[in-house]
Amino acid sequence: MAEYKIRVKVGPHEFDAEGSKEFVEELFARFETLVSSKPAPQAIIPPREDPTAISPEDPRSGEYGKVFNVENGRISLIGRFSGHDRDLDAALLVLFGHREIKGSDAVSADDLLYGLRHTGYTIDRADRLMERGKNSGLLNYSGIRRGTKYRLTVPGITKAKELARELLDMFQIH
Repeated sequence: MAEYKIRVKVGPHEFDAEGSKEFVEELFARFETLVSSKPAPQAIIPPREDPTAISPEDPRSGEYGKVFNVENGRISLIGRFSGHDRDLDAALLVLFGHREIKGSDAVSADDLLYGLRHTGYTIDRADRLMERGKNSGLLNYSGIRRGTKYRLTVPGITKAKELARELLDMFQIH
């Protein structure tokens, strides 16, 4: 009597049998019936959240929200500061805007420069400006070149809130 072996994999289902021809064929017929009667499994893929997406409700509805312009998921300020540290003050507020509106603590150098340039500041490189903020203990950063991410420290958040109130008062928005 000849021994028969069969090994089959159909999707997640596997069949492995060994024995006489009649025995293996009978088991395989049962397997076929079982597999064909079950619906094919479908993968459930949860929708990915877009980190640049902003909620459909007005993203500027918070206490400090009116200080920021939001366009295509990018954040800039409603106005400019004057004074010695105006560039650094604006940068702190752009970082704060990402935190308040998008819930993002880490802001890329590109997003920071976009916010500053669209507010009206002429900044070529963020690293030189942000070094002053780091030395003052207002922010931290990590990464190199275009991969740099900036984060406000607790004193930086406090300073940014003061600056936001100042900008709101400057434009008489309440």
